[in-house]
Amino acid sequence: MRRSFERLQLSGNNFNIPFFNTFANLANQNPSYDFNEKGINSVFGSVNVGYKDIIYLTGTARNDWFSTLNPETNSILYPSIGGSFVFSELFGLADGNILPFGKLRASWAQVGGDTDPYRLALTYDLGQGHLSQPTASISQNSIPNQLLVPLTSTEFEIGVDLRFLSNRLGVDFTYYQQRTTDDILNAQISRTSGFEATTINIGEMENNGIELLLTGTPIQKTNFSWDVRFNFSLNNNKVIALSPGIERFQTGEPRTRSAFTENIVGQRFSTITGFTQMMIDGQPVFNEDSGQPVRSAETSILGNGVHKYIGGITNTFSYKGIYLDFLVDFKAGGELYSGSNARFVGSGQHRMTVEPTSGLGFVSEGRESLTVTGVNQDGEAFTKTLDETEIPGFWGAYQGLADRFIYDASFAKLRQLSVGYSLPTSLLSNTPLQSVRLSFVGRNLLLLYTNLENVDPESTYNNTNSQGLEYFGVPQTRSYGFNLKVGF
Repeated sequence: MRRSFERLQLSGNNFNIPFFNTFANLANQNPSYDFNEKGINSVFGSVNVGYKDIIYLTGTARNDWFSTLNPETNSILYPSIGGSFVFSELFGLADGNILPFGKLRASWAQVGGDTDPYRLALTYDLGQGHLSQPTASISQNSIPNQLLVPLTSTEFEIGVDLRFLSNRLGVDFTYYQQRTTDDILNAQISRTSGFEATTINIGEMENNGIELLLTGTPIQKTNFSWDVRFNFSLNNNKVIALSPGIERFQTGEPRTRSAFTENIVGQRFSTITGFTQMMIDGQPVFNEDSGQPVRSAETSILGNGVHKYIGGITNTFSYKGIYLDFLVDFKAGGELYSGSNARFVGSGQHRMTVEPTSGLGFVSEGRESLTVTGVNQDGEAFTKTLDETEIPGFWGAYQGLADRFIYDASFAKLRQLSVGYSLPTSLLSNTPLQSVRLSFVGRNLLLLYTNLENVDPESTYNNTNSQGLEYFGVPQTRSYGFNLKVGF
């Protein structure tokens, strides 16, 4: 496998001649060039054995050599073995309508993996130069690590596949247990080092859970049918170990710098942590002079950015060549820190800064007055009513309390709707075509349920493993299109 990427980008500002929009006319020119490539060499083998359509066994072995890792440690061999038992064939159940098909299956497998290119050594960018001399700078913000080894994921699963009532009802259930060792992630480090992160192998991660697929055909007539598919998964995750001597490390931080995602031994992957209001004997602490909330010196665990429950339901209706299907999917069991809402509050653009509201230790009457009640930093009882000149400072400090902007990220969406028509086969009898279907398709059409205000619950801060952070996220795009499917 070989993969390469190349980009030439020309940008700049301030045209010398107005309305003459060419790169050569830019007063400040900034050309840039980017290139990377990676490769994997592999050897793969498999053996399949079946007996009387009842018992099947499959074994595989694969060895990969990754170009992105040190040649001394870039090789990994990983095997798999799986089997299935079609008990409906053995006991003669396939001849009836009650349970025409039943299968038990089990498998054990390992998978190896690598990382992105150029994480072993420093890479450089060439600048435009200074005094006719070329200049260069380090192009990455992560410290390279030549000791990286391939990650390994080991999984065991067992399941059952059942069909009832002449295949009009189906149940597919799976239990799995997965353990990943030497996973490759970026760990946040102090920026005083000159870098933002370092790439390391983390020790061990565990996942276990269930997957369920239900299929059914409630109505099946000559000209009309209704099919339903429901899928659901539950995943339990836990960080078992990190690198030697490391109990936690940071993987993400939005620009508010008050919330973070971390991997912590004993906690779920992508745990959300952040600063909260300082408390003394259960009472919120306020600054005695300004009345502003005092932020804690240490962070606390506030939630988890990975949804525990994922599912969806698809309905398909068909009537005389006309069909309609739609998909509703959902996610639940995860949280999201909203940096957008934090900034809205801090700048006075959130409705809670205008309308009468209350929270931990404060009661606001809008922008006219706000009263705080708690203790000062010495633990003494404290009450202060802030006037309109002091209230902006209160909200400015309030935005730094990450726990006030942790939301339940559960949601349900109408993900896709499709309406189409299949031409009758009689119209195609004298043509080389077997089927023709024209469809109208819409995607990301409607947000049906959410607990999150002002932003899309699927918003994210970046495309890395720091799930659970949001900062001025852009909503997903709603799209519409036509699809023509022709069969020969």
